[in-house]
Amino acid sequence: MNKKLTAGIMVTLMLTIGALYVPLPTKAYAGHIDFGVIGPVGFVQYTGMYEGAEMAKAEINGQGGILLPAGTWGPAGYYEMVVNYGDEHMMDQTGQQGKAEMNRLIVTEGCQFVMGGFRTECVGPMRDEAAGLANDPDYKRPIYIIAGAATNELVDCKNAYGYPPGPCGACVRCNYALYQYTFRYTPVNSTTLFMTILGAAGNALAKLNKIYDGATVNTAIVCETLSWTVAMRAGLTAYLPAYGANIVYNPDTVDPYAEDYTDIITAIKAAHTRLVINVFSSEGGRTFARQCHPTQLDVNASLIGIDVLGQLSETWDKPTPDAGLCEYETFLASAGTRTPFTAAGPDGYGRFGTIATTAFWDAYVARWGHAPIYTAWGVYDGLIGLAESIENAGSIDIAAVKNEMEGEFERLGVLGKFKFTNHHDVYSDELGNDWDNGYVRAHMVQWQRTASGVMQVVSPNDQDFSRRWMIADTMYSLDGFDINLDGKVNILDAIRLAGAFGTRPGDTNWNIEADIKVNGVINILDAIALAGKFGKSVTPFPMAQ
Repeated sequence: MNKKLTAGIMVTLMLTIGALYVPLPTKAYAGHIDFGVIGPVGFVQYTGMYEGAEMAKAEINGQGGILLPAGTWGPAGYYEMVVNYGDEHMMDQTGQQGKAEMNRLIVTEGCQFVMGGFRTECVGPMRDEAAGLANDPDYKRPIYIIAGAATNELVDCKNAYGYPPGPCGACVRCNYALYQYTFRYTPVNSTTLFMTILGAAGNALAKLNKIYDGATVNTAIVCETLSWTVAMRAGLTAYLPAYGANIVYNPDTVDPYAEDYTDIITAIKAAHTRLVINVFSSEGGRTFARQCHPTQLDVNASLIGIDVLGQLSETWDKPTPDAGLCEYETFLASAGTRTPFTAAGPDGYGRFGTIATTAFWDAYVARWGHAPIYTAWGVYDGLIGLAESIENAGSIDIAAVKNEMEGEFERLGVLGKFKFTNHHDVYSDELGNDWDNGYVRAHMVQWQRTASGVMQVVSPNDQDFSRRWMIADTMYSLDGFDINLDGKVNILDAIRLAGAFGTRPGDTNWNIEADIKVNGVINILDAIALAGKFGKSVTPFPMAQ
């Protein structure tokens, strides 16, 4: 083989391997920069933070480190990213142990930048400790980037929009002088999460309202009893009726860590519920969803909401041999299974560029053996973005880096375009079925049995990767075949399928409800599937709730 060709192939292979987080040959570092990652040790949210941080560290150091000119930090050259880990002590809801751990990372470990924080009760005191030290002339550090807690007030209470009335005095918007070094990278704030769930619930209610009799759809709200869900539950209770929900069950107390939700599910079934809005950040969410499955207690209702642990691939795979007990559950997530949000390539902002979303997913699964959850996506992308900001500022001074993050900071990450709002929160300008601008957002995904269990993005529904929202055939046996939802599979459905034949998402005549096989194209396979159900009907229709 030609020697030049052989050398070219070898270089290409080396670069490809480097992109998958195998460090390139090391060089002498000019020094190191201490970063901190803090979260609930022993819980999956921390696992995601740790794993995302380790991948970001490997990526950054694998490219030589963070390039800086000479300064008070040392000589010009490449600086190694060193990550120190801390425990927010989530079960201490006074937040004092988490506050002490934040102090340790800053004062003892010398962290210039800290990322993480999950439980609101812990993040508040940790944030205040970081803010106090950042404004202390004896320390002047750190920049603290929240990556795990959604509560508005931690960053921006949004008083300008009337909630809460008047300045709170304890967020970036209301007390910039104190909280100027506080940012959030993930998730989007609670208001945005709430509006995303509300929109998805509205889509579901519109469909269910055609299938079941009555002017409204019997709906249950099941929110774990924690401080972050108080406003969420109140909002759902207030606004869901406007979308066609009849709230028939809404318990005041739901144990986040229960091992059995039989009593709640029994009450839901007794109320003839057809839609359940479930909100869990804890292990209880997975337990609840599994017990609701048609093969278990069979709640006979669709589940839509927040199930943080539902994002893990283990949710589908376990418990064996009853894999797939989360089938049909719909919940907020950063991404579905290998959802191709972004392609590989430089983003025009920093030296590290962007790898494809699917490449990150594959490398993550290969390294850790399971899918990433939102804290993994956020900490990985956040540390890469922070390294880019440091390089662009040419300094580790937090004032200089903050100014860079507040200025023209915008980058393409693995989840889409990212920038901060004027008040240091995640900029996210789209909530519903459309995603035109490409800034990071909350997605609604559903566990579906296609390809042996995958999370499919069902909202937004205008993307190439968007798929049809499904309901269990035990609820409605003609779901996916009765395209016009009239209780029959007949010529009217065939006409709709024919009108969309050959189309894909984005095409003019695309009809996501005619994608019977849920594979992103309407073709002969969908026609054959429709023919197999042709002439079937459900009586009476609409069905009784």
